[in-house]
Amino acid sequence: MGSTVKDLLFILRNCGVSYTTHVIVDRLYYGRKQTYGEWIKWKEAQYHASYQFTYQPKISIVVPVYNVKRDQLVTCIESVLQQSYPNVELCMSDDCSTLPEVKEVLEAYSKNEKVKLHYREKNGHISENTNSAIALATGEFIGFLDCDDFLAKNAVAEIVQALNQNPSLDFIYTDEDLVTEDGVTRFSPILKSDWSPDTYFAHNYTNHFSVYRAEIVKKIGGLRTAYNGSQDYDFVLRFIEHTDATKIAHIPKILYHWRSRPESVASGNDAKPYVFDAAKRAKEDAMQRRGIKGHLEYGEKTKQWNIVYHVEKEESICILLYANKNLEDTKRTYDSICNHTSYENYKVGIVVPQEQIIQREAYIKNFADAQIVFLEDGQEQSLAGVSEIVSTCKYVTILEAGVEIQTNDWLQRMLGHLQQTHVGMVGAKVCYKGNVFVASIGKIQSPIGMLDAFAHFRNEDNLYLGLNHNFITVAEQCFMVKKECIQDCAIFLNNPQKLSVVLAQAARQQGLYAVTRPDVMVSILPDIQKEISKLEEKGSQECKQKKDSFYNENLSQTLPFSLGTFLSPKQEEKGKYDTGLKATIQYHLHKGMLLVVGIVLPCKGKRSLFDRVWVEIELDDRKIQKVHLEKKYLAGLSKLKKGYQWAGVQGSILLGRKDSTVRFRICQKGVGKRIYATDWYEAKE
Repeated sequence: MGSTVKDLLFILRNCGVSYTTHVIVDRLYYGRKQTYGEWIKWKEAQYHASYQFTYQPKISIVVPVYNVKRDQLVTCIESVLQQSYPNVELCMSDDCSTLPEVKEVLEAYSKNEKVKLHYREKNGHISENTNSAIALATGEFIGFLDCDDFLAKNAVAEIVQALNQNPSLDFIYTDEDLVTEDGVTRFSPILKSDWSPDTYFAHNYTNHFSVYRAEIVKKIGGLRTAYNGSQDYDFVLRFIEHTDATKIAHIPKILYHWRSRPESVASGNDAKPYVFDAAKRAKEDAMQRRGIKGHLEYGEKTKQWNIVYHVEKEESICILLYANKNLEDTKRTYDSICNHTSYENYKVGIVVPQEQIIQREAYIKNFADAQIVFLEDGQEQSLAGVSEIVSTCKYVTILEAGVEIQTNDWLQRMLGHLQQTHVGMVGAKVCYKGNVFVASIGKIQSPIGMLDAFAHFRNEDNLYLGLNHNFITVAEQCFMVKKECIQDCAIFLNNPQKLSVVLAQAARQQGLYAVTRPDVMVSILPDIQKEISKLEEKGSQECKQKKDSFYNENLSQTLPFSLGTFLSPKQEEKGKYDTGLKATIQYHLHKGMLLVVGIVLPCKGKRSLFDRVWVEIELDDRKIQKVHLEKKYLAGLSKLKKGYQWAGVQGSILLGRKDSTVRFRICQKGVGKRIYATDWYEAKE
């Protein structure tokens, strides 16, 4: 209770009464085990019950039909006809279905004034069948719906509401979730960011429900048969070349229900392996159309092709290395630059803080080949020194002392990406020493300040940690920025943490994006005091910023902060799970520190669904948060105790299931007052 009161006082001081009230409500409501079903019921109760529009465009929903079960097709059709927005037409094309029930259902709806039907004489597969349905459309906008999926009742109304707010929109997409084959249980919500061009070129994250301006759809010729499997991805890559980011909108509401079937992509990456080959060809074609020089690299775990942009011109790069209180950290980073940089056209400048004046001679002796700026020399002289270093360079790279480079061609990969016209900053994936756990792959805007995205996740090449992604800003430990984003060299007299935020804001003002390349990896040692100061410094400064457009508003904006607040174990029988979000770590604020108090682990099930188990955690003999451990796991734990060292109250056990093996790790007390996880252990149940 005491720590909770202290948390709230901290939030009250830094974020105001209104936000603190929201935190209290959030904790009271979500401070218990909660299923996704409970959360979505609460969330959907907040959606608009009625709408009033001055602009009422016709929306054509196109549905390619082929050999779908009767009940699934009926559900799909009814979800369109029952839309709360009336100006809708349903355009369906049947691709020579062999199931007689398909034609029976279609004929039953053929007399409905909102329904248009086409029966193909020859099977043309998904792209040609979809194009046949598009040919029926007379609406100003076209939305795509698979014949076994269905829409939320207010899906089209939400689209039209967005169009009333901005009639110039060409492309609108929404959030979605999965539904079991029987259509009963909803699970795995897919909560998306606002438009993120680098994320999209990495993978097709917009997916369903998407609505497009019909004029452009017909201009580009609809879908292309050569890209079947990823025909929708190829379609969007071509579509966005005829619009711009200001005409793309995201509605953060779950308005599409994607049925998970064994043969469907929704059931997992292995369901349709040809999909990924088609996606590769779609990207290669887009690169050729756009005149992009680069190559694609395949990720075994992501099953995706990540683009590596080639350096167009080997411009001079300035590396500013920011020293800290430890000379050895600076030496380690400097040596890392010298030993792990294959790019040749660069120079290094070292910015030394005032508290290091006593080691002035040591810096001059150890870094004879670098230009050194001592901030204790006064602002005017320091500014002149920094300006001299960066004046001859078109690109500036920021490194914090203590960083060790892990990728020899790091400058080439960052520079090639930064030379793209839409990019203003490129960051690296930052891992803790040993590269087992991630420290940051970018920043998330929270009312308490900028938080590190995916901190303490295992360093695995999944969709988030293995592909290029846009963030509101990148990790401050290592990033590169275009010189045109630098309005005043005096900014370099600040620390890298502030630099990354301010430079990202300057880039966004110019319509440029910040992106993290996870194939550029650096490592750091944990620094507890730095993480505490980051919270204390940014808590009051950043809470008044606008929302993070790269972080879905449905995810928790309060403390305890989690990328997956609403995930909990449920329905264990026969592999059925009612799961929540796919993110994996939860934080708890205690005296200005972020403490890891829970980790979500993967378990066996569709779409690599997730499970979570909590145990009690103590810190300095004070309970930080009391959480539960499921009875299902107690038997396994008792066996594990016999074969492995038990952490007891000195840390925590975080437990998950994989097949019949209990996987767990012991979180021992770490440096200072921080809890860190050690290695994984396994034991058969």
